[in-house]
Amino acid sequence: MKIFLWGDTRHYHKSLLEDILHAFDSINVELDYEFGLDIDHVIKRANQYDPDWFFVLGGKKFPRERFKEIKAKKFARWLFGQSLPKIFLKEIDLASCVNPGAVCRSVFLEPHYIPTLFFNRDVSFNPEYATDVSFVGWAGHQGKDIYEKTKRNLCLESKKVTYWNQVWGRDEYDWSIVAQVHKSAKIGLNVTHRDNEINMRVFEYAGVGTMILSDHNTAMNDLLEPGKHYIGFEKGNIKEMEEKIDYYLKHEEERERIALNAHRQLMANHTTELMLQRAIYNMSQFR
Repeated sequence: MKIFLWGDTRHYHKSLLEDILHAFDSINVELDYEFGLDIDHVIKRANQYDPDWFFVLGGKKFPRERFKEIKAKKFARWLFGQSLPKIFLKEIDLASCVNPGAVCRSVFLEPHYIPTLFFNRDVSFNPEYATDVSFVGWAGHQGKDIYEKTKRNLCLESKKVTYWNQVWGRDEYDWSIVAQVHKSAKIGLNVTHRDNEINMRVFEYAGVGTMILSDHNTAMNDLLEPGKHYIGFEKGNIKEMEEKIDYYLKHEEERERIALNAHRQLMANHTTELMLQRAIYNMSQFR
């Protein structure tokens, strides 16, 4: 099987692309690749290679209308974000993402959980970003309300809460330091939009060994066991969430044990190498 791999290098994607290239070393396929946003050059290189699959890594930067110029037999896409509107998947034969519940299942052969950041990197604690509770990303309107109330209440109790999010005024992330932000928090906070979704924050927190505090949902519980791999709270229950934050900030040994359990679970079952092997296998079985 011949694969031509393309990905953009915005934000943190460059490090993931490097991990994926390294993972290809252990897979028996023919591979060529091109990274960057010179789409004319990408199409030219791909057509010279004449692949069985044109494999897109990342989001929306490859123009939909230009897929028809590529001579590949099939097209696959691996999404690093949570979701992508169905219109962007129209030209794709096989798609995978971190959050299968957020993408129309009719376009999937098999949706995948994708561990996106920092699994294969040594990340050091950085006192500049040291915080009790950290959140990076967008949590929707429900999440905004929860985080705003939590931020106000916890700060009154002298706990340090850090937010990296458009809602709280950081429109441009420096993704080169996000791993350190995660690593330097005692608790990584996660709030989901729907019951059947999982955010890549889960992989990021676990990847650097930070304890996950998340609202309960079925997708999370398919992946991790509450109480063992993460600490859960009822969706929307701010009082319960704050009580658990307070408890686990005071009980370091328990907090670190739970964080280590999640790290080991995901490192054993959800590394970039294992997920790539699944994606390639599905491509090989696609008819």
